[in-house]
Amino acid sequence: MKPLDSFQGKTIRCIKDFSFFKKANTYYCTHDTGDHFYVWCGQTGMPVNQIKLSKEHKKFFICQ
Repeated sequence: MKPLDSFQGKTIRCIKDFSFFKKANTYYCTHDTGDHFYVWCGQTGMPVNQIKLSKEHKKFFICQ
């Protein structure tokens, strides 16, 4: 069961720069466990295609 504030399957917009995430850029959340959420990052040139973020990082994003 997904939490009510889940980002799962949604496009999210960054509202503050942090790490390699840039303000106003959009990202796709592949899944959300409640404690962590996973952001597709295939466009970053990194050798991974998803990044796992803790729920505390949700404050840096809003749903589109």
